[in-house]
Amino acid sequence: MQSLRRVGLWLLLVIGIQQVSGQKILQKVENQEVDLTVVGDYLNPYIPYLLKNYYRSYNAHANLWGYRPAKSYVMLSDLCDTSNGGANVTPFNFISLYVAPYSTQYSIEPNTERFRHLFNHEQTHIAMCDKASRRDSIWRTIFLGKVVADEHYPLSALYSYLTTPRWYSPRWYQEGIAIFMETWLNGGVGRSLGNYDEMYFRTLVHDKQKIYSVVGLDVEGTAIDFQVGANSYLYGTRFVNYLAYQYGVDKLLDFYNRRTGTHTLFSRQFHEVYHQSLEKVWNEWIAFEEQFQQNNLARIADYPLTDLKSLTGNLGSVSNVVYNRRRREFVMGVAHPGQVSYVCAVDASTGKKRKIAPVEDAMLYQVCYVAVDEEGDRLFATTGNQQFRGLAVYDLATGKKIIGKHLLRVADIVYNPQSKRLYGVRRHEGKVTLLYFNEDLSREVSLYSFKFGESISDLAVSHDGSHLLACLSSLDGEQSLIEFDLHRLDQGDLSYQTIFQEEGTTLNQFQYSLDDSSIIGTSYYTGVANVWQVERRSGNFELLSNVQTGLFAPVEYAPDSLFALSFGRDGMQPVLLERQVLPDANPVEFLGQRAFEKNPVLKEWTEMIRQEIASSDTLTFNTQATPYYPLRNYKLQNGYADIAGFKNTVVAGYRLNFSDPIYYSNLSLFLGVSPWSNEEEWKRIHISMQWRYGLWAVDAHLNRSDFYDLFGPTKVSRSGYSVGLTYEYNNALRKPYGWGWSANVTTYGLLDAMPLYQNVQVDVNSMQSATLKLYLQKLRRTQGATQDEAGYRFTTQATSYLVDGNLFAGLHAGFDKGFLLPLRNSSFWLRSGVGKTFGDRSSAFGNTYFGGFYNNYVDYRDSYQYRRIEAMPGIEIDEVEANHYGKLMAEVVLPPIRFSEAGVPHFYLKHAQLSLFSTALETNPFERGARTYINLGTQLNVETVLFTYLKTTFSVGYGRMIQGFSTDRSQWMFSLKLLGR
Repeated sequence: MQSLRRVGLWLLLVIGIQQVSGQKILQKVENQEVDLTVVGDYLNPYIPYLLKNYYRSYNAHANLWGYRPAKSYVMLSDLCDTSNGGANVTPFNFISLYVAPYSTQYSIEPNTERFRHLFNHEQTHIAMCDKASRRDSIWRTIFLGKVVADEHYPLSALYSYLTTPRWYSPRWYQEGIAIFMETWLNGGVGRSLGNYDEMYFRTLVHDKQKIYSVVGLDVEGTAIDFQVGANSYLYGTRFVNYLAYQYGVDKLLDFYNRRTGTHTLFSRQFHEVYHQSLEKVWNEWIAFEEQFQQNNLARIADYPLTDLKSLTGNLGSVSNVVYNRRRREFVMGVAHPGQVSYVCAVDASTGKKRKIAPVEDAMLYQVCYVAVDEEGDRLFATTGNQQFRGLAVYDLATGKKIIGKHLLRVADIVYNPQSKRLYGVRRHEGKVTLLYFNEDLSREVSLYSFKFGESISDLAVSHDGSHLLACLSSLDGEQSLIEFDLHRLDQGDLSYQTIFQEEGTTLNQFQYSLDDSSIIGTSYYTGVANVWQVERRSGNFELLSNVQTGLFAPVEYAPDSLFALSFGRDGMQPVLLERQVLPDANPVEFLGQRAFEKNPVLKEWTEMIRQEIASSDTLTFNTQATPYYPLRNYKLQNGYADIAGFKNTVVAGYRLNFSDPIYYSNLSLFLGVSPWSNEEEWKRIHISMQWRYGLWAVDAHLNRSDFYDLFGPTKVSRSGYSVGLTYEYNNALRKPYGWGWSANVTTYGLLDAMPLYQNVQVDVNSMQSATLKLYLQKLRRTQGATQDEAGYRFTTQATSYLVDGNLFAGLHAGFDKGFLLPLRNSSFWLRSGVGKTFGDRSSAFGNTYFGGFYNNYVDYRDSYQYRRIEAMPGIEIDEVEANHYGKLMAEVVLPPIRFSEAGVPHFYLKHAQLSLFSTALETNPFERGARTYINLGTQLNVETVLFTYLKTTFSVGYGRMIQGFSTDRSQWMFSLKLLGR
């Protein structure tokens, strides 16, 4: 599930870019139960089909759960090259869908129509989390709606839990039931009967690996395993299948269905339904799973197992594989836990790995797409793989980038050495197009556009360069292997030949044999990912392996010799095997099938859905699209009592929040009073307003207050008034590269302290500021990382102040550079900063001020505040001043220590991480008054998780000055960060 805010950020980026060209972007279609917003009028043709699938899913869920949401909002966009969806229930029911086709890697996603599948899944989240008991409804009435947990206002987290308690459940809980429902409301097609899921748990038992406990899953399983967060889907689906099989679907629905009389906390509701603790039944499932998979392993071993020769160690996630005959290397992109993703070459004889080039923004399973030009000794690799793909060309010998193209949206690339063309598949605006590029990527030619709902993947070129192979996925979910005659295609003949098709058969990563007589790939035909071949002339489908785990990406690299990737818990391991036709293999048993056979109600569901799909449409709804105007769609989100701090006083007040349903614009109002304070009467009134519209923001305050000022030592509350206008633009279209800029103008009045420096007292009746900020960055993190581990970030800021008629200006810049250390998830950083202020140096506004950790005792900001340019642990905040300065910090971040079993499902310790640092600050260098300050420090962070989404980090730090003061100076820091993400 993706958060509404993440979708909103991408929407702001794309709309901000396209509004410059004057295009109309947002369109809205209104219906009684659902409002549909499409990003771009080119998506309008999909509206009728989309709404038809929405209503089919809506009605099915309504019948099963006895619940019809008052209103939901759906957004359809093309903001990603791979299909995905997300749901949110606060403050409104919101579903986001990407129009692109699914990834076919490892056949993880089911072969099914994607919109029906996505709506079945996402509407389960809505039904689970929005449906209210009488108590939930009372709280929603009190708070004028459902409350969003906002880190700036921590009481909102409590209110959010009271209004939508089931939203604060573990991810396995959410995704397990969503996948269960998506399967049976899709006619029995889905991951409850998933081949990949069966393979994963069969492999754990085969390799004698630990199956995570209910707490260990969220602590270790989503951090150290190569699948990270995807494990929540795997484990959740499996456990829900077990509950359905062992205890029945009726109890499963009682466990999940929120209604009056059910327990707010999901674990207590579990005990109410099953009369056992969640932990006990989870362990019961683990014991069952081990025996179930032992039986499957024995069934597979009834036939002789294929002999596999390991070529090298485990590589984590792996892309498609290309054999470079000239260098005798297998080329592939890899994403291994603890390493930054890269394209590597594995020697066919020795198994030695050679890093070639980095992978930019790697996908979880597919990593990237690669192709090789043997004659030119070049590597082609896709970039920006998680959003809008580009292409890069590298020298295979040196790894130097030769060509870079951005936002091409091309995948499944393959190079034809005969024609010197790079073929690929473009997924754009919901359409799938086969195309090719010339040798230097300067020209592209579109060859074939497929019908809506059809998609191709896994391109391969015959060794004689005459034919192009692809896997075709149709609207009904069936897959087939098709072949284009490239000579005829160049002449305008768009026909293709179907080489193989069989109902319900998965087909993955097929490539031509060395003599082009056959094609060789992977299929779960028996429920196990084995290697198969199809004879091109006869169409015979023949088995080439019998393994207990799974094999992928087979390549015939020598006569009758195959390379493949063997599946393991930690990812893919390259292996070698003989190409030999086998007589037969046993199929495996599926836990989902057992659940289906034991629960006749599941058969009723699937038959009902199949009949509905086969019947003529009787649904009626509006499909007329009109322009979407955010301000015309403003709605009250919620309203609630809130508290804040003003200097040393508590402020009591009330907060109202408004926004449009897709969060393009939002407004927050706060009115508070502090009648018990010792301040003047006019300083006992506190008003704040924050309004965001697209990339613009307006902030206005009278006697600004802030919740975290209640705890200090950092204070942002100020006497007086301020009104500011900000424009902020962030470009993340080329991850991991990013850049952005912002501009702000603000007017202040009646100030008693500087806006940025709380301990520098001033008396200012009128002040205006203008600030321009810019950042450039390329930051990387390896799988399981808790923070950025390598790369760089450059920031610069120019500020000017007009203070009672006097002008001041400042220029500041910072540069951070990080390097991976040998220990997993550890890094070394150099962080630097320089700056100068122009104007009257005797004025408070003529200097920059340093000191302190900058953490509050209770905080919402990043825990590592000592990395700020103004920070200097060991002395008090704002204690050291400088007109101009230079600063350098060296920092070592040690690997996190993870706690596998410390807690219960709704509250547990996650990890602890220690960092060590030393800072050197030179104030007013090259002047007689220059001074040098040096400190040593350390900080320990311990992260805990409450109700899944409410992460809390406890930090303790110590800083000691070793130069700059004649007396001993040191400082302790204690901080509790709330509502982290």
